[in-house]
Amino acid sequence: MMDSKLEKQDSYMDRNGRWLKPLLATILFIVAADLAQKFGCKSCIKVGIPWTYFAGTIGFFVTGIYAAFTNTFSARIVRIAGQAAALGMFVLLVLDLIKA
Repeated sequence: MMDSKLEKQDSYMDRNGRWLKPLLATILFIVAADLAQKFGCKSCIKVGIPWTYFAGTIGFFVTGIYAAFTNTFSARIVRIAGQAAALGMFVLLVLDLIKA
């Protein structure tokens, strides 16, 4: 009975690390490319904005896939936020097509 109370609890990263790692890597990549452009880094590798968006899209897609297979409240929030963002982008695309 005492052993069950002393069992080690899983940490937040143990439960959610599967989808957090690609999310953090994607955010780091996007922010690093943007900061390198803003500060005018001469020795940095120039990454074009379309490639940054492409890599970000792939990273967020992988994050969504891993969040779909993780059964935690945080993963549910990420799934809902991703669906809301996709719906918002679709609405903006339709509005842009209507204006043109």
